[in-house]
Amino acid sequence: MDKSRKQVENNLKKLLKDYSLEKKLSVQKVKDWIYNSSQDSPGDEMNKYQKKIFKYFQKVKNLDELEKIMNVFIECWNYFPHKSLDGKSPFEMVKKFQSKKK
Repeated sequence: MDKSRKQVENNLKKLLKDYSLEKKLSVQKVKDWIYNSSQDSPGDEMNKYQKKIFKYFQKVKNLDELEKIMNVFIECWNYFPHKSLDGKSPFEMVKKFQSKKK
């Protein structure tokens, strides 16, 4: 099932609230990180993004819990706009290419 950007944003808000991070990390900050990531090396950009995230979750040691956290942030990466994609998200780009193949 495709998610909406609003659903992804709500999942992020809930995660930030669950970990009492609302004053340290905002949805807008995450959106800015994603939007301003460069397209030079997508793998490097994703690594930089993940390092920023891990700074906020250093105390989490349970791997299942970490996986749930990372899944929320990966959804953000895939659904929020990127400047390098002309303001589109990777999810929108995939949908665009899929519709062209039909």
